[in-house]
Amino acid sequence: MQKPIIAFAALAIAAPLSAQTGGDMMDLSEVVAAAESSSSAHAMEAELEGYKGQLAYEVELVGDGKITTMYVDARTGATLGTEEPRLENAWRDIFDREMKMFADLNQPLAPRIAAVEQETEGKVREVSYDVEGGIPVLEMEVDTPTGTAEWKIDARDGSRLPAGFDD
Repeated sequence: MQKPIIAFAALAIAAPLSAQTGGDMMDLSEVVAAAESSSSAHAMEAELEGYKGQLAYEVELVGDGKITTMYVDARTGATLGTEEPRLENAWRDIFDREMKMFADLNQPLAPRIAAVEQETEGKVREVSYDVEGGIPVLEMEVDTPTGTAEWKIDARDGSRLPAGFDD
């Protein structure tokens, strides 16, 4: 009789986070706004992850020249924990111009997410930061009424970049 339980446990572990979500989750834009307002940093990236067995948003914040990762309960908005990745912060201090470029922007991410959601009538599910061709870019995965779309916007001013923009 243990085989069905084991099979069920394996299925639950293997199921993607999107299949585990359900309708009572907080919007990414709300979580990012709360994370930014509770810290002296701006969010650089955010996505849905698992954290210690819970469904959580992982929000990477940049402030004072370092990265802090905040884990936020996807259903309640409670902060589950924070981390300052020592190795990543040491490496970025020495080598990474992208983080410095992002920090110099000094722009909160939450309004950028809200603008994309309003324009697409969708919900941003994931945001990542990159530098492409010398331009700081926010890449957003958006669930829209017609399907999932990837949006790229210029992190400096929020303008949408052409669909084929990439380095």
